[in-house]
Amino acid sequence: MANNDRRMDSLYSEYDTRHANGFLFVLFLWLVAANPLLVVVTSYPMISFYSTYMPELGMEWINSLMLIAVILMIFFTASGILLGLALHKLKKPAWILLKFYFPVVQVFYCSLVIPAFPALPVLDNAGLLANSKLSAQYFSTDFSFRITSSMIISFVWFLYLLLSKNGPAQFPRKDI
Repeated sequence: MANNDRRMDSLYSEYDTRHANGFLFVLFLWLVAANPLLVVVTSYPMISFYSTYMPELGMEWINSLMLIAVILMIFFTASGILLGLALHKLKKPAWILLKFYFPVVQVFYCSLVIPAFPALPVLDNAGLLANSKLSAQYFSTDFSFRITSSMIISFVWFLYLLLSKNGPAQFPRKDI
């Protein structure tokens, strides 16, 4: 009587079972879970700040820019998740695109926070921050901390992408 049992190896032979491990897996978790939260937590208060206070200074045009900022925030969140999933499946283009993703996100953060600092004294002198829970000191400490911590974390991941020898070695040769 012939043995018709199949080995477990043959059941999984048609599936690609290689996935990111080590620091690549941590980077995958960062891109899929933590980075979207950081993008929203860092960007949304700035967008809300601009759309609330700037029109009162006669800068109604800022609302059209805020729509662009919200679209970019959604784009960076979605692209980070998609890059994380591609990285988890060890797709070589994800490794290459991440080297551009982190600096571009940091430029986006800086473009949100840098214009706010010159506006703070103007808002304070106009009395717009007097009845608000948002004071100039709160803004300069809390938002500066968010942006700085985001930049440091992204810079560390960017250095890992540039300097890692083990990261690219995990990718299969067919994707190179």
